Amino acid sequence: MKIISVIPARAGSKGVNNKNIRNLFGKPLIIHTIEFAIKNPYISKVIVSTDSDVIKELALKYPVFIVDRPKYLASDDATTDDVVVHALNEYSNFDKSNFDLVLLLQCTSPLRKSEDIKLLSELFQDKKVNTVFSVNKINSHHPARTYTIEKNFLKPNFPHLERKRRQELPCFYIRNGTYYIVRKKQFDEQKKLIIYPAKPFMIDSNLSVDIDSIEDFSRAEFIMRNNNYNKYV
Repeated sequence: MKIISVIPARAGSKGVNNKNIRNLFGKPLIIHTIEFAIKNPYISKVIVSTDSDVIKELALKYPVFIVDRPKYLASDDATTDDVVVHALNEYSNFDKSNFDLVLLLQCTSPLRKSEDIKLLSELFQDKKVNTVFSVNKINSHHPARTYTIEKNFLKPNFPHLERKRRQELPCFYIRNGTYYIVRKKQFDEQKKLIIYPAKPFMIDSNLSVDIDSIEDFSRAEFIMRNNNYNKYV
């Protein structure tokens, strides 16, 4: 299957200033994702969508298609779905090639294995599948033990599970942001990345990191140094 990948990388960031160009393991954060994408034999085209001149300058060193993201799509309110729609529309003005799958690669999840893309695409052999996204199993702080507070009183989020023992609880999974991949035909029709039926792609918890703070940078570097990171990319 022919895959087109979109890498969104805006200038602004609430958690860490200039996050996408901050150094991680010897290179700017965004470069980890760009290099992963362009080296992967299963990805046919790579698009970088950005409103940053610095990011654009970095990306120009690589064989990627750069989309200048407008301000309204670089705000905190802009959705990733809309950013991807805009990027694909801009690319289609340049190249009318057909693609089977759209792959979102977020800079904030830089730890990936090169063979993952092949495995992700193979899941679409099931014609019922529209989207595949990466998840981790929740091993601690089970959602059955979570509450909201309404009018100063606790309200269980899962009252039917609240009194069950840990071993009786069903498995819960959480999106980790590493991969979102969707059939392009369905994406073009519905303008969103998550379209059900969807399948999970399990990520090794040792490689799962979503960078949103200085502490996350430190954790990612620790993982890279202690898991022989170069063997994955």
